[in-house]
Amino acid sequence: MEATVCPLCAADEAEPLFVGRDVLFDFPGEFPVMRCRRCGLTYNNPRVPPDEIHRFYGADYHAHDAMSPTSRRCGTAETAVPQVDRRRRGGRAAWDRVERFGGARLLDVGCGGGSYLARMQGRGWDVLGVDPMPRAVESCRASGVPAMLGTVPGVDLGGRRFELFTLRASLANLPAPRATLAALREYAAPGAVLIASAFNSDGWLARRCGPLWPGWDLPRQYCHYAPHTMRRLLETTGWRVERLEFRRRPNLARRAARLMAEATGRRMWRLAASRRWLTSLMSTCCAGMQRADEICAVARAAAERAPVRTANV
Repeated sequence: MEATVCPLCAADEAEPLFVGRDVLFDFPGEFPVMRCRRCGLTYNNPRVPPDEIHRFYGADYHAHDAMSPTSRRCGTAETAVPQVDRRRRGGRAAWDRVERFGGARLLDVGCGGGSYLARMQGRGWDVLGVDPMPRAVESCRASGVPAMLGTVPGVDLGGRRFELFTLRASLANLPAPRATLAALREYAAPGAVLIASAFNSDGWLARRCGPLWPGWDLPRQYCHYAPHTMRRLLETTGWRVERLEFRRRPNLARRAARLMAEATGRRMWRLAASRRWLTSLMSTCCAGMQRADEICAVARAAAERAPVRTANV
């Protein structure tokens, strides 16, 4: 474990929140979570060093798996693009609603096994993935999706520029988020869009479940974002936030209910854990109140003033 200052404002003025454990894969260890008194960011301190974090990804971590044959078929050019769901909560995610523009060049940071890149490639995007996990990069390449092993900054992208950057549930896994987002800004083509998502540390379930909320994903996630800290991170690294979306995550809500039922035995949690419709309703209500389990930020390179071109605007 290594000590760290706040990854957002570099202050060393944190207060302890709790000591948690790995509730998803049951890796051993206790992981302290702190909150910065200066900017409000919640983060792990001390934390697992970045060059050791691979030890906490098990063989059953499916995000790094190669795409199934069905997924590969969904990424072909012959597949029709689904009809757009114009609702901002629920429906398709923001990174699936972006229309092609400019050179239609896409960089996916933390690309995993490449299913998203294959889908966007089939829609006419020139795609590239970056991931620090060899298994994820191997899965991408085996499926015909270009990917580089490493991190940003770190990988050599040469003089390439991109119209779209995506960090789908990978923002919280960055040990140095300011450095990564500032580096991405340097690779931005005119009008570039950045879409990033993270679990919401200020969500209703995060507050009710405390250390047992699965969205902490300890120790793999280094930082835990609320709407105001996500906005501050983006706006201090060269990006202008155009909107925040609050996404329902019923599967995560169901997992949280099961953990709370096991830990407390309370009837409300046992009922929520056994009724799929109830956790789905709970997740929908939280999204409507902007207290959902996931936040998605849509931003543009700060020097640009044109509106973000997504299918719901």
